Amino acid sequence: MEIWLLYAIASIFFWGFFSFGMKVIAQRNYNTSYVSILSYIVTTLCATMYLIFWKGWFVWDQNMLYSTALYGFLNTVFYFISTLTRVESLKHIDTTIFFPLYKTFLPIIITLISFFYFQESLTSQEGIWIVCGLMIPLLLLNKQENTVQKNLKLWVVLVVITSMLATVAWVVPKLIHTQGLDIDLFVFFGSLSWAIVASFSYLIWKKSTAQKVYSKEWIYMFAVVLGVFQFLGFLCYSYATQWNLAIAMTINSFSILIPIILSVIFYKEEMTYKKAFVIFLSIVSVILFI
Repeated sequence: MEIWLLYAIASIFFWGFFSFGMKVIAQRNYNTSYVSILSYIVTTLCATMYLIFWKGWFVWDQNMLYSTALYGFLNTVFYFISTLTRVESLKHIDTTIFFPLYKTFLPIIITLISFFYFQESLTSQEGIWIVCGLMIPLLLLNKQENTVQKNLKLWVVLVVITSMLATVAWVVPKLIHTQGLDIDLFVFFGSLSWAIVASFSYLIWKKSTAQKVYSKEWIYMFAVVLGVFQFLGFLCYSYATQWNLAIAMTINSFSILIPIILSVIFYKEEMTYKKAFVIFLSIVSVILFI
């Protein structure tokens, strides 16, 4: 089995648990910006230790440092904004609707970028697998959901916006590989930028949200776990993009299974036979990729 494929599969689990963390933030009424600061600090510490122990005190030239730092900041800004819109959307619709849609729109956009911008080719079999992986979650859309979820169409639009914002962040690691930059250094700068951006956003919005009451129950332990999952997911996906971007993203998209299943277990979200069938088909699709 190819090493990039192992990284892509590992990213399914790490990003899946991280994505479920977004649902936890919404359900526990945590301050999204404050949790982000804590978790991003943990992510930065993990990235720093990894960089030191894996690469040692390696000296990079200035051009690589500046370029990688710029890409890390770009990745952060778009992903952080998409995180805010994601949490807002999860306050109004179930994970069984949000994540399948999000993980359908996002790979479609990235597949187009992979084909037209990076000029990556796909075999017929790979193309069929990607199409199947993209179409399966769309089975979750039906008229019944519009009665269960309030203003479903409105929040689906927010899902699309979230996907477009996140696209930039998910494409940046591929740019790092194509331009011959250090992927480990990128993960470090990306993590550091996340902590800085989250801190500024918290300070800016602190006054406007001063009257709001947020929960802090288990927030620090939760932030540590969330930060570790984010670092591992970020690292594994970044390594996976050294091969075909569209395939790496499509495999990663199956991480939706974890937050959906956990939300049904812990938050008693509705699980119909149709949704269970879609999850089953998603698992089969993962096996086909392997």
